[in-house]
Amino acid sequence: MRLIDADAFDKVLIEAQSKCKKSGGNFRFGVLGNVRANLALFPTVDRPEIVRCKDCKRRLECDYWIENGDDWYCADGERG
Repeated sequence: MRLIDADAFDKVLIEAQSKCKKSGGNFRFGVLGNVRANLALFPTVDRPEIVRCKDCKRRLECDYWIENGDDWYCADGERG
């Protein structure tokens, strides 16, 4: 399984739609239009946001950061 940012993907499709309309094409009935229409039907995956130690507000009080460095992350990470 590969996770994607469906909102970002939809933005790309909207841009493609705009370019297609400018060139006189019919986006709604094309392949990209079909993809965009069905995007909302795909299941989504809920997952917590990963916060690396370098972005965590608890970094200086965290043993994980001391042991593993800025690129580490843990379940207690809070962006801040």
